[in-house]
Amino acid sequence: MSAHERVQRIWGSGDLDALFGDHHQVIAPWPKAPRRKHHPAFDRDVLARLEASPADLVEIDPRTLWASQPWVLRRHADYYRTGRWERTGLTSADHHLELNRFPVVVADHQVRLVIAAGHHRSTVALIEGRPLLVRRIATGAGCALTPLLWWNPTADPIDARVAAQRIDAGERCAVATLELARTILIVLGVSADEATHRTAIVGGQAARTPPVQQHGT
Repeated sequence: MSAHERVQRIWGSGDLDALFGDHHQVIAPWPKAPRRKHHPAFDRDVLARLEASPADLVEIDPRTLWASQPWVLRRHADYYRTGRWERTGLTSADHHLELNRFPVVVADHQVRLVIAAGHHRSTVALIEGRPLLVRRIATGAGCALTPLLWWNPTADPIDARVAAQRIDAGERCAVATLELARTILIVLGVSADEATHRTAIVGGQAARTPPVQQHGT
């Protein structure tokens, strides 16, 4: 079975067994992106700009992707079925890597959409038959701290516990201050140190990247 056929077979199956069966580790379901000799896998400047900038999120079809790593692990895919990442932003591994906070997809020299970060989140999106949220540079006033918690200085006032309840219910919520965002993360179960770290990163990114008017979609 080709990788493209495997992707279509597991799309929307709703069951990790459709990919993993009885195994804890399997080949990533997408075709493997070819590497050019003497060239890095990804444009380092593109990744550096993403890492240093506030995050916007856009939906893409996970069936269109190419893999940059050979394997996926069931335990990480299991984690991303719990909804904890959407609520708290905490990843199943590599918590300290800013570029891993959201899935990252980069077009290669042949305009293939290659996963640079987030193979397991991409796997779960594929199995659940839904779009994948991937990171791009925020060009407006707001940006994502987690998939469901956003910072936007123009947001309406909201109580931290009300916001946390909405996020727990799967609703996206925007808040006007990073201090409120920190409080909400703590209510959601994120440690105080981690919540402080996350909001400090976003504040620093925003200070380095002045908002500009975004045109089109």
